[in-house]
Amino acid sequence: MAINRPPNMVPRGLASLGKTISQLLIGRDFFCVIFTCPSFLNRGAILNINAYPLNYNSLIWRPTMRVYFLLLITLPLFARPFFEADEFKRHREKLLTMMEDNSVAVMRAGETVVRNNDIDYPYRPASDYFYLTGYDRPESRMLLKKGTRPSFILFTRLPDAHSGVWNTAPYSMDEMYERFAPDTVLPLDQFEAVFKKNCRGVSSIYFPFEDKELAADIQKWLQSPWGRYPRTWHDLKPLTAEARLIKSSAEIAALEKAVDITVAAHRAAMRNVKPGLFEYQVNALISFVYRNMGSVRDGFPSIVGSGPNSTILHYEKYDRQMTENDMLVMDIGAEYAMYSADITRTIPVNGRFSPEQKDIYTLVLKAQQAGIEAVEPGARFGDPGKAAAKVLKEGLKKLGLITDPDKDWQFRVWMMHGVSHWLGLDTHDAGSYLATDGHGGRLLEPGMVLTVEPGIYVSADIFDKIDAIYGKWIPEEERVAFKKSVYPAFEKYKNIGVRIEDDILVTEDGRRNLSDAAPRGIEAIESLMALPASFFNP
Repeated sequence: MAINRPPNMVPRGLASLGKTISQLLIGRDFFCVIFTCPSFLNRGAILNINAYPLNYNSLIWRPTMRVYFLLLITLPLFARPFFEADEFKRHREKLLTMMEDNSVAVMRAGETVVRNNDIDYPYRPASDYFYLTGYDRPESRMLLKKGTRPSFILFTRLPDAHSGVWNTAPYSMDEMYERFAPDTVLPLDQFEAVFKKNCRGVSSIYFPFEDKELAADIQKWLQSPWGRYPRTWHDLKPLTAEARLIKSSAEIAALEKAVDITVAAHRAAMRNVKPGLFEYQVNALISFVYRNMGSVRDGFPSIVGSGPNSTILHYEKYDRQMTENDMLVMDIGAEYAMYSADITRTIPVNGRFSPEQKDIYTLVLKAQQAGIEAVEPGARFGDPGKAAAKVLKEGLKKLGLITDPDKDWQFRVWMMHGVSHWLGLDTHDAGSYLATDGHGGRLLEPGMVLTVEPGIYVSADIFDKIDAIYGKWIPEEERVAFKKSVYPAFEKYKNIGVRIEDDILVTEDGRRNLSDAAPRGIEAIESLMALPASFFNP
């Protein structure tokens, strides 16, 4: 079984080096998988496997050929974070240009959240904080001052004798200066005093208004009858949202890696899905591919819904056993270097589209292609949605699922969500969808990344919901006539849900589909699903 190197992850020479070293140590040939840690490999792991076919009844590996041991090779030469310190410095400089002169911005990293007793949820820094600092551990604050001599002060828990005993040790002073390029690093307990000192004589303060605890502290700290502290406070969130909207080349590279990992997970799922598996087994396979390729966390909880669950937009239960005639919606996204992909594919569980499934899928694919083609510099954010909706309305009329394409409520019975959102550090990323002048949708610019994701969902209980959702403004006789007219088509397509989603980068001359390597066409999907099951060669 040939084992392919994950795309765009590791230089080819590294794989050859690992193979050569393993042959010298073991004296045998092998096939190898290279997988990476979140900091862009920088420690390579070579997994020596001849074959590991899947036992579909339990999704447990059952080796049928000789398996050699795991050889871990650490290469300090490559041990570095994905982003260089200059990247975060450029982000701060972008923010400074938006701030008023003689002002200060402060922010907290975000705290750990207790799950139960002495167990915390896995920590992830606030996206805005990471964007400005690169700091990825809890217990941290930042202060950014704009003036004749701009300064960036990082406050954090410093290493002590207990560091690294119970939890991961804080960064050393040298590491913090090298990785985050602050002007000064200070212990957390000095934040209040240094904040007060830097606020004397400044005109305004920026901080995220959504951080109520920080807001209360600022209000308490800056109470003074002498008027030396600023009286003007600004919400920092709109500024960081605007700064994050257009991605740098380094941010696009991180997104590309998140997309590559997610594409590999989709391809692996397509090769392994079959009737009889449970949704949670498919979700487990997706998670395996993520971790094996260096994604330390999901960008969002995976949506893996089959049959009737394919019509639930954000289904996350994963407990249904898939059957022969099901469609399976997989809306998934790996996170890499804090940036998230978001890709949806819909496949027939038995590997072949039925005529009914093909009708719905072909329409959604045509609508998505129209939406993608509407992405270009100067277009409005809502243009892909309008292009996709036009195709969907015409197609739904031909399929008998609506009677009047001009009545938007009929269309919304089968397609009830937006077609696009921004993508980046957050799956639904920061940035306004409105034009900067307040008129119409935001104009698309090179460096923006958005999704295009139309869908059709023929839910078995939709007729019951029509009255509850539209009863207040659609007359009863109109609703009754609609249900009577579309009932035969409803019965024909019942329990078929289809969504197709890709991640689109706006470029100088148009667009680039970052996730195009995940099969979308009917023939491409059926061809991949016809191949022998394999985790390691998706």
